[in-house]
Amino acid sequence: MSNRLRAHLVFVAILLITSFVSRAGATPCLSTSSLVATQDSIEIYGRLLDSLFPRYESMPFDATNARAYTLTLRYRPSSEPESQISIIRYQDGNIVALLYQVANDKNIFDQVADLQAATGRKELEFYVKSIPIKRTIISKPKSVLNHWLARFGALRMSPKLDTLLVDDGFTYEVWFEAASNRAHFTLTDSHPNHGGYKTPLVRWMVSVLKSVQ
Repeated sequence: MSNRLRAHLVFVAILLITSFVSRAGATPCLSTSSLVATQDSIEIYGRLLDSLFPRYESMPFDATNARAYTLTLRYRPSSEPESQISIIRYQDGNIVALLYQVANDKNIFDQVADLQAATGRKELEFYVKSIPIKRTIISKPKSVLNHWLARFGALRMSPKLDTLLVDDGFTYEVWFEAASNRAHFTLTDSHPNHGGYKTPLVRWMVSVLKSVQ
């Protein structure tokens, strides 16, 4: 077993353990840095993702228009830069979609590992300020955004998911967050460019991602 695959298995194990005790339990993607990831860098990364890629509380809010729900699609490759698409639907039917990307085109976990090894710092604010994120409003017709949401609403999830390890280790996360209901899925599947996805949810996430690239 390669060191890269062994490291990814460790991170998957951490996800399975922490997901039962923490809502924000994001796990690190595999670092391609020559530095060995420390426990500190793993923990920093887990807390950092929700600060760099806000899911709900920091989203644009219109006080005169109540939010119906927020859909957050987070894409975590094993070595490429992470990204996120956030879709907010308001009670009046208006929809806002945002794309979050790493501005310097470097994997966040690699940057955390390098910064932590170089500085030894653990303060979350230091890493938030050190890693630039680009936020873009997705300019798509409302009909396209409604189509995304309609396809999501029509998805059916099997209670039994595949337990096999995916070689390229691409992690897909999605949150549905409304006033009274919340749901979170974390799935490992094929890279968006490789095809052969095992679940309808991942196929939907890939189609949304490709439509904004």
